[in-house]
Amino acid sequence: MPIDFPTSPSSGQRYDYLSKSWIWNSVYWASVGASGNVSSGQLGTPVVFSGNIASGQIGSFHLASGVGGGGGAGLTSGSVTSGLIGNNAVLSGNIASGQIGAFHIASGAIVLSSGQIQSGNVGDNAILSGNIASGQIGQFHLSSGALSLSSGQVQSGNIGNNAVTSGNIASGQIGQFHIASGAVTSSNIGSGQIGSFHIASGAITSGYIASGQVGSFHIASGAITSGKINAGAVMSAHVASGQIGQLHIASGAIQSFHIAQFAIQSYHITSGAVRSGNLGLFSVLSGNIASGAVDINAIADNAILSGNIASGQIGINHLASGSVRSGNIASGSVGQYHLASGAITSGKISSGAIVSGNRASGQIASGHLASGIFTTPNIRSGDIKSGMVGDSAVFASNIASGQINGNNIASGAILSTNIGSGAITSGAIASGQIGEFHLGSGCVRSGSIASGQFAGIHLASGVFVSGIIASGVISWVNIAAGGLLSGNIGSGQIGNVHIGLGEINAANIGSGQIDSIHITQTTVAAQASRIITTNFNAGELISGIKAVCMGSGGVILAAQAGSGLRLPAIGVTMSGALSGTACTVVSYGRIFNSASGMISSGFDGTLLYVGGNIASGPNPVGYVVSRSGFTNAAGTLQAPFNSGEMQQSIGISVSGGMFVMPNLCVIRSGFANSLPYDV
Repeated sequence: MPIDFPTSPSSGQRYDYLSKSWIWNSVYWASVGASGNVSSGQLGTPVVFSGNIASGQIGSFHLASGVGGGGGAGLTSGSVTSGLIGNNAVLSGNIASGQIGAFHIASGAIVLSSGQIQSGNVGDNAILSGNIASGQIGQFHLSSGALSLSSGQVQSGNIGNNAVTSGNIASGQIGQFHIASGAVTSSNIGSGQIGSFHIASGAITSGYIASGQVGSFHIASGAITSGKINAGAVMSAHVASGQIGQLHIASGAIQSFHIAQFAIQSYHITSGAVRSGNLGLFSVLSGNIASGAVDINAIADNAILSGNIASGQIGINHLASGSVRSGNIASGSVGQYHLASGAITSGKISSGAIVSGNRASGQIASGHLASGIFTTPNIRSGDIKSGMVGDSAVFASNIASGQINGNNIASGAILSTNIGSGAITSGAIASGQIGEFHLGSGCVRSGSIASGQFAGIHLASGVFVSGIIASGVISWVNIAAGGLLSGNIGSGQIGNVHIGLGEINAANIGSGQIDSIHITQTTVAAQASRIITTNFNAGELISGIKAVCMGSGGVILAAQAGSGLRLPAIGVTMSGALSGTACTVVSYGRIFNSASGMISSGFDGTLLYVGGNIASGPNPVGYVVSRSGFTNAAGTLQAPFNSGEMQQSIGISVSGGMFVMPNLCVIRSGFANSLPYDV
């Protein structure tokens, strides 16, 4: 039975049929046999190509003896490359002597584990210079005694950089003969590496220490003793501030010529250092003693004699309490310039010390007399004149009843701040004494004027201007009958919040005083003008008096008989509006022509209708028409409607306008001749 192989196979595709298998080798379907089916000579050249044998499919038992070719006969030069020989493929004895050279082994191919190279495994000259990487041979790689350096073997250049590190040289191994001249230079010795025990006696001589190398922290405490510093070695500024104390200078070391001018400041001498006999004649001059340096314990008895203190040297801060007593000041020594302001207070002057003529004119003011000095008999008539009584000197209880009258107070003597609260009571001010110039700004406030104190004669003409009367101050009880006359209330001054419920009656409003503009959109005046209006936003331009309907979104549009979407009309506009602005719509009541040609004219009582699409103007809809048609402002007569249009009555004709009264029932068909079909 023929085998039905797949058509258009791909290379390597397998086909199984009746326990047999075939593989498409891109040329034909090759049979796949069982183990051992392919024997020697059954595969022709070149039946097996590169990539046709899967990984691991050929082992050592798949190749006949001699296939590999001993002695290299089977493999040509270069046919075995990196990766073609697996692990353990080449065993001991499989490689003949001399077959593997340096160029047969890739870099890193040979890795020796610890202990693999033992004594005798490395032949003479096997390891040459450069064959061992840095750090590969340590002390545990060399046997005891392997390295023995004889005297002189390590010479200059034999030790590389960083070859000898910290701890590699035992204590005492390097002496002065092991370091060549100039081998150790500046920066070769780290900070702090040389201490006092590293330098031998006499090792550092004159000129061995560069300028600036020895600072205050390089010399230990007590290192420099007597005889260690040569003459002239320490110059000005060589000793840091505070380095020399009283223990550093021997007795007699500092003579008079050793201290320069200004060299000793106040903080250089400790307490008690300068004693009697230590200062020479004229050694302390004016300005040499700091403020506060000389106190009561620093001056001996009789140390300061007459003439020793210059003029002006003793002030109020230089004398201790009680230092000047009776008899210590000579006659005439204290004049008017010797006492500071406030120096003499209560109790400082004894009885009888100041007699007549001892006080200069103007020397005693209000602040110089203690409380109770002046009693009734002490001041004679006329003794106190203008300017003699200081601020706050006289209080309410200091003046007896009846002591001050009109002749005792000069003009302008009493100011706004001179009269205390409650000082002036009822009847204390005579008639006509307070004029417009006697009251300061803001001095009369709410509650300051009693009920009934102000009448019409008390207010000058023009006193009340805009802003003078606060909100809510004037109520109906504050205005007398006939108090408000025509012209006394400005335009717009009275709103709905100013009139109480029931305050305006029929007799209070004159004929013709209230029009449609005076009534808000929610007001229904059934007994007055009988007009009902509502404000809407216009959804398009509406000009003049037009019938309008409600559009989408609550806006109003011009109504139109020929459009089912623009009926029914809800009312008539009074003046029109721009798109998006408020427009007043009359839904019930009488309106008048604002201009000729706005409403269809006719006899009173004639029904008026929502007009159709009259071709006049940019948006000729919304006209109010009669059965006779409509004559527009240009005098053009238009037909009332077109046949078949929907219709709605909007009101009736009256003299000079119309009475708006929409019939919300829309007629289903138009007119035939002059009447609607369903009338």
